[in-house]
Amino acid sequence: MVTPGVGREMATHLTTTYKVSQRRACRVIGLSRATLRYRPHRSVERVQTSTRVEARMLELAAKRPRFGYRRLAVLLKREGYPANHKRIYRLYKQGNLALRRKGRKRLASVSRVPLTQPVKANQVWAMDFVHDTLADGRKFRTLNVVDVFTRECRAIEVDASLGGHRVVRVLERLCEEHGTPERIMMDNGLTCPPKLRQLRR
Repeated sequence: MVTPGVGREMATHLTTTYKVSQRRACRVIGLSRATLRYRPHRSVERVQTSTRVEARMLELAAKRPRFGYRRLAVLLKREGYPANHKRIYRLYKQGNLALRRKGRKRLASVSRVPLTQPVKANQVWAMDFVHDTLADGRKFRTLNVVDVFTRECRAIEVDASLGGHRVVRVLERLCEEHGTPERIMMDNGLTCPPKLRQLRR
């Protein structure tokens, strides 16, 4: 019961079905008595014009299904119809002609390759950054390096900022302690050989 027309229909239903007064029916549904007694003063000519505009708009919408109400209003004005944009929008909504908005597709920047499961330790490392906020509002980041096969966390480097040189130092230290892995898996799912010298650039 959002529109006045629906409210008038409900009030009329209450008065005719349950034999209650207009005052009580309006109080039940929260409708003004003036709204209930209002009768639109639309001339026959205006009603016929609106009907012709709606019929022509439906024809144009069927021929051009990708047109919105603004472009349909332009076409109607060119043909000489009194195409007020508010009227066109109302008829457009009543006819359920609104176009569905398409969501933007997120395409991968590079082609993805299927990941192979490691069969031994120190074969594939997974490396990713995680960030959070302290109780006082200061932000910090952590660099996490995990052996994919053994699920062992090789390192957790924590600081307010972790640059490329810091990442290289952590990976070089891990390579000295555990040996060099065959591949390092990043957060985008791709794998690359551990050429640590390239990270310094």
